[in-house]
Amino acid sequence: MLERIGLSERSLELIKDFNEAGGEFNSPDGNFSSLMKWLSDENELGDSVPSIKSLEFLKTSLIASLLADLLSSLPGTASVADEKETSWSSIIQIVLISCAGTLVAACQGFDSAATMLSLFSLPAWVILVVGLAFALLSVAIFYSIDLIQASQILGVKLTDAPKALDMYLLQLNEIKAIRRKITTHLNPTQLTTDELAQLECIISMLQKRLAALMADCKQFDEALHSYPVKTAQFIFAGLIGLLFFGGGFFAGQTVALFILGLFMASVSATYLPVILFSALVGLAALSLYGYIQLSELNKPISRWFGLDENVIAKLCDVPDLIKQEDKLERLKSNIMGISKLKSEVPKIEQQEDEDELNLANAGRPGCYI
Repeated sequence: MLERIGLSERSLELIKDFNEAGGEFNSPDGNFSSLMKWLSDENELGDSVPSIKSLEFLKTSLIASLLADLLSSLPGTASVADEKETSWSSIIQIVLISCAGTLVAACQGFDSAATMLSLFSLPAWVILVVGLAFALLSVAIFYSIDLIQASQILGVKLTDAPKALDMYLLQLNEIKAIRRKITTHLNPTQLTTDELAQLECIISMLQKRLAALMADCKQFDEALHSYPVKTAQFIFAGLIGLLFFGGGFFAGQTVALFILGLFMASVSATYLPVILFSALVGLAALSLYGYIQLSELNKPISRWFGLDENVIAKLCDVPDLIKQEDKLERLKSNIMGISKLKSEVPKIEQQEDEDELNLANAGRPGCYI
């Protein structure tokens, strides 16, 4: 069925880069047996997670690209989602949103910090420095969450640089696509024993690749819950929580001063009921932040470490991985069963021919002693 697998230009480029970086790939002609052997080798991550080395990234990208080439080489059509071209109007919108969001986020961050620090007798330069720091923090939040959501709605890619996690997820998707293509477009009963042997080899390779992915998932999950990531998330959450508390505190202060001003001639911000009401509103804002936005605001921190929580959730979906394992095993068992039956057919036919010949010979007149 397949003597050679047509390698794409991307695969050829990755093979060249991989070998130049110190890797070893000796089948640039796309020989089926050589490719299956290389793809079946254990290509698990080392101890470098999450700072994945360049060679490991090239290897991961090459595996994903070779799986895509194998999918294209198999008979039948594969359902691949077409990438929509980004329109100029969407690009203009995302640029305008970026400019407006940067301005608003910076002003909000600076205002929150400056207003809180104005309660204390601090030099102007201290307020300026802290205000600028919180402005940058607020802008970082906007770019990490709001701008990404806006780009997804408009269909604009903010970056085309693939990450290691993206390549692992692409491998998983290619494994699923190859299995579906074999199941949908190839009828094992109509294939020869050699073709069935090739399919069995492909499925065995997919099982090993899936096992390697499952092993790598554990390391990604451990890295996501490592001490450096959790510490950074804790510090980041505390600073953002301070912004939310400050925003709620001063919103409550404004309301309290206005309401009490209707009944009292003079009300100051240090008046105890004003402080208590302001603190209550600040705590309410902080609790809403903790229950609603904390998990989303922690995701940018993990992305800074190269660990996208959304991608890890898709890649490390244990029930789905076990389901894929079972499907591959059932498909392999089915092909092995059909292959065994096909190999037995010539023997059965030969035995039938011998039985017929014996019966014909038994019917002839002979000499009996």
